[in-house]
Amino acid sequence: MFQAGQIIDTRYQLEKPLGKNLPGKQTWLAADKLNNNSKVVIKLLAFISNVNWNELKMFERESEILQTLNHKYIPNYRSYL
Repeated sequence: MFQAGQIIDTRYQLEKPLGKNLPGKQTWLAADKLNNNSKVVIKLLAFISNVNWNELKMFERESEILQTLNHKYIPNYRSYL
């Protein structure tokens, strides 16, 4: 589905997958092309034919929680695309 080198939102270039990725739900290390290629973590949820709406709710909830956290070992929240 997603591949190394692919550009997301004309900004983030995917570098390598992180962890065990599932079809439609993946986590990647990426470079932010608009911020000196700084490293970011991208979580991707693709809408495939058998969308699990509970997964979407959990994905959105994780996004909300990340916005409130501030710890050196937890990636900083940047945006929700």
